Formats: sequence, C-alpha cells, structure tokens
Amino acid sequence: MPIKIPVSRLLSQVSGQAKIKLLSNYFNYDINNDDLYEASEVEYGTHGFEDLGDDRFASLYHIQRHIAKGKLKEYLSKFVGTHKLLGLSKEIRSNYSFPEVKVKYKSQDFEIQKYPYSTILKYYFESIEEKEKIRGSNKSISYIEFENFRRFKGNINLEIGDINFFVGPNNSGKSTVVKSILLLVSYLKDKNLTNLSLINDTSEKTNVVTFKRALNRESAKEGREFIKFKSQINKTDIALTFSGNEADSSLNVKDFEITLPSFNVVCSFTGNDANIILRHKSIIENTESTDVILLRDSLKDQLRLLNKGFHNIEESAVKERLALIDKRNKLEAQLKKIGIFQKVTEEKGFEDLEFSFSLKMFTQKSLGILFTEILRRNKLQEDVNENQNIKNSRAHLETSKYEFKREIASFENDIDALQIYHIGTNTGSQSTLLSIKDKQNPLAIAAHDYYQLKLQSIVLAQDSKNDDFDDSIKRFVLNWLGEENNETKVGFGIAQDIKVDMIGGEAYTISLKDEKGDWSYLADRGMGSVQLVLLILSIATIIKNTENHNSTPIILVEEPEINLHPALQSKLTNLFYKVNRAFGIKFIIETHSEYIIRKSQLMGLEEGLFNQPELNPFRVVYFDKEEGPYEMKYQQNGKFDRSFGKGFFNEADDIAYQIHKLNMAKR
Repeated sequence: MPIKIPVSRLLSQVSGQAKIKLLSNYFNYDINNDDLYEASEVEYGTHGFEDLGDDRFASLYHIQRHIAKGKLKEYLSKFVGTHKLLGLSKEIRSNYSFPEVKVKYKSQDFEIQKYPYSTILKYYFESIEEKEKIRGSNKSISYIEFENFRRFKGNINLEIGDINFFVGPNNSGKSTVVKSILLLVSYLKDKNLTNLSLINDTSEKTNVVTFKRALNRESAKEGREFIKFKSQINKTDIALTFSGNEADSSLNVKDFEITLPSFNVVCSFTGNDANIILRHKSIIENTESTDVILLRDSLKDQLRLLNKGFHNIEESAVKERLALIDKRNKLEAQLKKIGIFQKVTEEKGFEDLEFSFSLKMFTQKSLGILFTEILRRNKLQEDVNENQNIKNSRAHLETSKYEFKREIASFENDIDALQIYHIGTNTGSQSTLLSIKDKQNPLAIAAHDYYQLKLQSIVLAQDSKNDDFDDSIKRFVLNWLGEENNETKVGFGIAQDIKVDMIGGEAYTISLKDEKGDWSYLADRGMGSVQLVLLILSIATIIKNTENHNSTPIILVEEPEINLHPALQSKLTNLFYKVNRAFGIKFIIETHSEYIIRKSQLMGLEEGLFNQPELNPFRVVYFDKEEGPYEMKYQQNGKFDRSFGKGFFNEADDIAYQIHKLNMAKR
C-alpha cells in the first residue's frame, strides 16, 4: 500500500496552491458569499468567507451548513444547534492559535469569530487520530471463530468491537463465545504449542474441564471429534485444531497456524513430531500516494522561490546567503526523503516462497522455540538438487531474518499484554463480612483488589485537572457512586463516599456514606447497590492495574443489570462508553436488558457515532436458538438493520396487546 502521511501533519508542511488543493478536498471552494446565509446588513467586517494568504476563513455556522463537504461535513453534523457550536468554538480556540477575523451584523449584539479552514481540518483529523489512537493502541482481539465447540456444531465467526453486547434467550450460546475467548487466550499465554489445558486459572470461569464437555454433542455423534479455534490479535491471525479422549483435560493440538504481517507458519503435530511449512512475502515497488505528491510539489515550490531569492542577494551579504544555503539544504534533504517514501511494499502472497521440514521430539514447546528452530533449520545445508523456489525462499528468509525475529517478538509481546478480566454476578447472600479466602464471591474479590490499591487515605484536590493517577481513580469511583451533575455527567446516585476496611486480616467490610453524611454497611443496602459497587470497584481496579503495563484489557461482564432499576440499567451504557473512550478498555457484555441496548441507540445519535461507523464502539450480537448468532447493525437513524428475536424488544408490546385483548373480551 502507498505510504499515507497524516493530513494533520501534511497541513503544516504544504503551502500555496498545494495547500489550497488539499483544503479543497474538504471545503467547497466553488461557493459564493451570496449563497451563504446573511443575518442582516453588516456593521463591520466581511460577510461570508474571506482569504488571508493561502488560507480561507469563515464562521463555524457557514462551514458546517454550507462549506464543509464529505467526511468533514458528516463529522460537523453532530454539532447542530447554538449550544453545541459554542462548545466546539471554545474547544478549537483553547487548542489552536490563529488570527482574529470577525464580522458583526447590525441585527445582532455580538461578534462572530471566523476560523481558518486549515485549523478546522487539523481539529477534525487530530480528533479522528486521537480516537483511532485509543482504538489502534488496543492490540486486542478482532474476531473469534470456532467450530464444533459446546452449543455450536457448525462454524461460528463473530467480530469483536470495543463494546460488545451479547443478547438472546437463555442457553442460546452467549457464554460459549466467552469461553472460547478465555480458552484461546489461556492457550496462547501458556506458550505450549502442542497442548491445550482445560485445567488452569480460567477453569472456574469456563467450567469446561473435559473434552467431552467441550465438544458439540451432535459433532461427537457424527464422528467429527475435533474443535477449531481461530482469531486475530493485532493483525496477526491464529488458528488451531485440537482433540482428545472424552475424559481428557489436556487436549492434543493437531494443527497450529500463525499468519504474521510478513510470514505464515503452519505446524502439524503427529505424536512427538512436528511438520512445519514456512511461507513469506516479497517486496516490490509501488506508486506514490496523493499525499506524497502534494508534499513533494510543495517542497519544490519552496525550493524554487528560495533559489530565486538567493540570486537576488548581494554577494557581500554573507550571513544572509549562508542562512539561505542552510534552508536550501534542509529542503533538499526533505525531498530526498520523499524519494525514499516512493518505494513502498506490496504483498505478493505466500504461495511462491515457501519450504517445509520436520522436527523430531517436538513436545511442550513455545512459539519462541519453534521460530528459533525455523531460523536454525534454514541455515542447514540442504540437497543441492532442491528446486529453485526453495533456494530463493531460503535466501529471502536469511536476508529478512531480523524482520522475522521482530515480528515474532512483537506478537509474543501482544500476547503478554492481552489481559482478560471477568466480572460475574453477585449471587451470594448479603453478608457484612467478606472473607479474603472466598474466591467464589465476586464482591469479596472486588473488595480485596480495591483495598490493595491503598486509595482510602487520598484527599482529593479541589481542581480535578491537578489529579495524579491515583487521585483520578478515586475520583472515578466517587463520581460514579454519586449523583449525576452538570460537570461530571455521570453517577448512579447511591453514595457520596465508600470505605473498604480490613477486619483482623481475615475479611473486609464495605461501607457507604449517604447524602446526610451517615455511614452504613453495603450489606444493609439493596442488592442493586451491591451490584453497582461490584462493577465500579472492579473496573477501577482494572484501570489502575493496567495503567503502566502496556496492557490490553478486555472485561467480560455477566448480566450487569441484575437487581437494577431500568433507569440505572440504561446508565450502565454510559459507564461502559466512558471507560472505553477514556482508557481504551474493551467490554464483552452478556445482557438481557432492553434498556442497555436502547441507551446505546440514543448515545450513538447524541454523539454522532452512526454518521461515522468506523468510530462507533457499540456492537450488538443477537443469539437466536434456531438461526444462530447474528449482528444487529446500527443505522444512521439509530435503528437496527434487522429485528431481534421474539421475546426481547417486543415482549412488553405483546403483553400490553394481550391485556388489551382480554379487556376488550370482557366488554
């Protein structure tokens, strides 16, 4: 693919006609001022747009309504209304510097600020880049695919977004998807290519301890006694096939395949032997991108003007001539780099460059050992009569072995960084004392983990902007426990403060402070408060623990709406959205709550997410018992592209209709 220079950076590097050409891709330069809305006669300034140098200025209203086009127009469409435009204006002025250009109409008692097109475009692209940075930095799971696993006989493939809602009847397969992710990640972290263990740290969450319980029953009857998993982690694809005897808890991996950016490795395991095929890509030249051409042309224009100015300087003006020479050298260096950029890579494919070999006694080996063996094996003297493709392949691998090692190391780092967390439902009885040893009680685990953060003694600063990270974690907890206000726009309204105290080194108590300043045990509150405290403390702990560890957290949440009033259920969507946007944490949420889903539709419209599908973090998958799982895609109007199965959105309407029918019959 051609190299793509970010437009936000390109804007600062181009000028003159090249800059105007770039801006014209996003702003309508053919429009006339007469076509723009005029509030009244102008008191001072200029109506509409006006040019200053190679930039053009206009009001936000005119840019949004008449001048912006394409993706920029779609983006600005979410700032409809005076209040939202004023908020956008304040944000741009606080982050960018540009000349003051204003106009005042006689019918209005205020001035209207005009904004340079280049600044609006920078703001747009830097906003997009920041969101993409959050999403892109999440070196996480892109999709999960499996076959013959648990409830599903056939092949199931589901994309994984930032905030995933799994909806459907009981026993429809929602937890099967969660278990497949847990088992796959556990296998990759175990770094034993030949075995997949069902007895590990995730056993309590998966409850799949033998091959018989993992294998789909119908597949077993048909003799299809294997399970396949496939996924993608940070653009690296992984696939494995495994099997075993009914009572086995350590399963044999039959095939393992990994596709890196430049290499593909397939391993087939037979007994203690491994048969390996290695394929890799070649490099060819490609054409230059439009952005590279724009930058190159701009640099050439600057160099031409500089040379013209150089000849007009007297030879006696040595200092001025030296300054221009230095500037010319820098421009020429940039042009040289552009020449290098024009040589870019394109994938040719794997089929022409490959070789295979076998390894004896390959048991309980990691990826790192496998790749070391591949590189070592490549150096061995092979049959002189081997075909030319194999010779070329070996030569190419030898020249690119550092790239090979780098891609392997990068993938292993991605696996180490991938962290899966599980927040279950609190099904135990309400108890004041939460035992440290109780690993079956999610609330006891949450209390222990939060207590270890040592946030109790922190006194929050008056100005939240001065918080350090520990302060911000405590503020996060208090904001979500407290009442919603205009500043935070968050809060479930269940407490003003929280304390987690240790009792005798054996147990914890959790206390909440109400609006009157009185403290009471959480166990004396309703089950809804217990559920919210569990969620908030668990998420806060995960945020803190993944702060400085280059981690990529995915939180699996099981029925978070349990015991919650409908209004609080809908606020859960706000919680997941804000945590994802602020900390890059992904969520996979099993839910039966119509209110959570409805709120995601409303939030998408309010935030303009459905006008830019690539930035929409929400993904809804409905698990139909007959049809299987299918994605419910959001449309621009906030509605879904297809219907939920019977008994979800329509259940309340169906009951109301039955009541109406019965009442009519009585008449």
